[in-house]
Amino acid sequence: MREELAQMQAVERAARRKAQLRLQAVPGGGSIGGNGTIPIPAGVPEVVQRVIAGANAIADFPYVFGGGHGSFVDSAYDCSGSVSYALAAGGLLSAPVTSGELERWGAPGPGRYITVFANAGHTYMYVDGVRYDTSGRSGIYASRWQVAARDNSGFAARHWPGF
Repeated sequence: MREELAQMQAVERAARRKAQLRLQAVPGGGSIGGNGTIPIPAGVPEVVQRVIAGANAIADFPYVFGGGHGSFVDSAYDCSGSVSYALAAGGLLSAPVTSGELERWGAPGPGRYITVFANAGHTYMYVDGVRYDTSGRSGIYASRWQVAARDNSGFAARHWPGF
């Protein structure tokens, strides 16, 4: 348990450092500015690159409860629809799942590149240290990529083995 807690804290520290170094929030919330996407870093595994590309593809779509659950192709996505879409782009999911299902996805604890935080009511993830979350956005079409870390209390940390 202490080892997992230390790993989780390391992920959070890395996320805060990366957010402070390269991302700026737009006024009115925590969403990143610019075109709402983050650059795909060199030197990360191809799976992680595909997850980031998938997340970027819908980063500024509106939030709608249940969005992205009937199909990956939708005009709006909720929290688990958003995370499901990005994970599927990386080949880590074959169908959209709910927040509660993401509580049991993959393996327990934080990952090296991707950590999904989930409970029965909400889910979000960190990818290469940057938070992807539907809460805290600066507006309806603002990016899901967020500058600041958040309190992970009450969420299960999960990762795909090796990532």
